[in-house]
Amino acid sequence: GGVIDRGRFILTVPPVGFFNMLSVTPTVTCTATQSPGESVRVESSDCNLTGRPANLIDVVNNCFVFSASTDIDFDDESRHLCISGTIDVDVVPPPPFDVFPARVLKTTGEAVLGTATAALHRIFMSSLRADYEAFDTEYEVQQN
Repeated sequence: GGVIDRGRFILTVPPVGFFNMLSVTPTVTCTATQSPGESVRVESSDCNLTGRPANLIDVVNNCFVFSASTDIDFDDESRHLCISGTIDVDVVPPPPFDVFPARVLKTTGEAVLGTATAALHRIFMSSLRADYEAFDTEYEVQQN
């Protein structure tokens, strides 16, 4: 990961393995904006997968549309960060899977992607929280 320019950064999620046959590392280009007050929104519609087997990952990269948003707010009363987010993935099945009935593909795909997305979301939220807390600590040190 790293900063691209003001308000844009690249988030690389740690590799996720599936059935010891597939290893996927999602890289997400994000935009962060601050609304009036202390709320921050992180959004992305750009996700690229790397991993193994590379030929399968290349096919998968062309078969989905990704969007994510995360809202971060600070609750003054409880002195806690409040973080909520969503990840949406729409999949267009490649051949030969496109011959299966849409309902079967959707049910199977939602089960697999739901599990993977939930795991990725937990990792993303944890990384984002750690980055924000490190930033907040550094900011407080600079202010004193």
